[in-house]
Amino acid sequence: MMELAFDIGAERSKRETAMSNLVVLAREKAGADVMFRENIATRVEDSKPDQQLVEDNKNEIDTILTCLVYATTDRTITGEARDAVVELLIRNAHHQTLNWAERLIEQKGLYRLMEICSELEEYKYESAMPITPSSRTIASVCLARIYENMYYDEARQRFIAHIDEYIRDKLLNPEFESKVRVVVALTSFLLGPLDVGNTIFARDGIMQMILAMASDDELLHQKVASECLIAAASKKDKAKALIAIVGLCKLGSSGGLDASIRPFADGSTVKLAEACRRFLIKPGKDKDIRKFAAEGLSFLTLDADVKEKLIDDKLAIQALIELAKTGDQSVIYGVVTTLVNLVNAYEKQEMLPELMELAKFAKHHVPEESELDDPDFVAKRINTLAEEGTEKGKRNAGQALSRLGITINPEQAFPGQRSLEVVRPLLNQLHPDYSALENFEALLALCNLAQMNDSVRNRIMKEKGMSRIEMFLMEDHILLTRAATQVICNMVLNEDYIKWHEGDNDRVKFLALLCEEEDEETALACSGALAILTSNSAKCCEKMITPSSWLEILHTLIANPSPDVQFRGIVIIHNMIRQSKTVAEKIFDTDVLQLLMGVTQLNDEKRSKAIEEAKLCLKTAEDMKLIQEKKDDANDMMPDVFQQPQNEDLEEENE
Repeated sequence: MMELAFDIGAERSKRETAMSNLVVLAREKAGADVMFRENIATRVEDSKPDQQLVEDNKNEIDTILTCLVYATTDRTITGEARDAVVELLIRNAHHQTLNWAERLIEQKGLYRLMEICSELEEYKYESAMPITPSSRTIASVCLARIYENMYYDEARQRFIAHIDEYIRDKLLNPEFESKVRVVVALTSFLLGPLDVGNTIFARDGIMQMILAMASDDELLHQKVASECLIAAASKKDKAKALIAIVGLCKLGSSGGLDASIRPFADGSTVKLAEACRRFLIKPGKDKDIRKFAAEGLSFLTLDADVKEKLIDDKLAIQALIELAKTGDQSVIYGVVTTLVNLVNAYEKQEMLPELMELAKFAKHHVPEESELDDPDFVAKRINTLAEEGTEKGKRNAGQALSRLGITINPEQAFPGQRSLEVVRPLLNQLHPDYSALENFEALLALCNLAQMNDSVRNRIMKEKGMSRIEMFLMEDHILLTRAATQVICNMVLNEDYIKWHEGDNDRVKFLALLCEEEDEETALACSGALAILTSNSAKCCEKMITPSSWLEILHTLIANPSPDVQFRGIVIIHNMIRQSKTVAEKIFDTDVLQLLMGVTQLNDEKRSKAIEEAKLCLKTAEDMKLIQEKKDDANDMMPDVFQQPQNEDLEEENE
């Protein structure tokens, strides 16, 4: 019948009939015993309550809870019945069931559960309640389940406050029996909600009370105190081997820094350190075990051989740092001592050579320092530790410097020598693995720095930063490309960087191609950089016509919708005309002349600079006899751009 009832593949009607028969049989003791032996309880799935029904019957449910809470400490029921009541509370304390956890606290249920936890079968007195050997364990499980459902700090504090109230009441009672009950209850807590148990155990006076009870002549008191201490130190048995190793470590370090004293055979100290390392780095190890491992290393690292071996072990160093992050003071001491030994960060009394010679003459023992503790080895160990795990810190610090360079005038943010020192960390931010935001901010900060003075620009060149910056010219990210071109626009004021462009490379060509970018800021920066380059270098002027599309680039610059880009473009053309006659002839063999003449006829105040520069281009070309003024063609409708304006009285003309 059980097989049929729980067979998912059977017909629904047959399963329902079988289940109904099982319900009828369960009402009889014989049938219930058979089903219990067949583990029917494990086959019945837990179901969540219907919240609507819970709300509709809230008063009845609260009444049942109240009755159960009072029944937990009822002296008239048996121990088995008491266990059943507590198990029922466990079943419904969870928030997915009836969520009785908080209601139990409100109804002083914790106080009654603590009464069960503090009961002893061996301790007979007038008001003792009947319990089973499992009663205290079941009650501790119930307390643990209630504490699990305290999901926010206020609820946990309320839980602990009720426990403190119970303990305070018992401790204020002058009878020794109350102290015994507190220790028994604490033992139950250490088996259930461990965090609360440890908190209570660490309170002032609790440990002293337990030790005093352990030294009592009463056998029962000794038993109670011993059980509590065992529960508090339940994991220490796993650390016995390591504690023994720590003892050996102390013996092995008895010579201190004196390399001439070797308590163990050569290599034994290193083997001990390796044993401590295994306990330290093995995942899943208890914190106390790792604490003892760190303590062992704190002694062994007085040996220079151990220092050299440990400093190259990144896993062990990282494990020490992670252990220190726990904040446990007993742990931190061992970790810090180990690190101090690694870098020899302790004061050593300097011994005068004369005193050492005198001690040797008197046949006194003179400590010898290991060769591995020489300054060179110590400096190497310090650098290794300094670089361990600092990548994230360097990255964040570099980004902070970038933002300072963006938001504050660099002359104020990095005055004097600091403007040179900040260049390297900013260049380090230009890394392909860093985010676009970090790269962008670093480029903007470098752009602001590059406009300060030539010393900063020389430092950027010395740090080989331009190769990193130019890399971003080829990025698909428009903001990164723009920022890189703006840095270059400021850097072309540097003579060394101008010589870079004169070399056998395509830097000028690439900047010329970028002038055709749709982004106005990028085109503005590129045209500005080229204007400076062409004004200082004839070689750069010749390179301007190396791209196959050089004419289209000049067209784009002359007819650019942006007045500023147009002005810079015409300045570039003017420089090309002035610097090289060969280049100028090639330019005027095209339609650039007509375009320049067209610019001079514009009537736009925003483009006044471009118009004046175009006139200068034509004037320079005439002076170089590349073009000449047309005087005889009467049908030529093009105004004479070379004619000097006449000083006429406009008022008389109007009259």
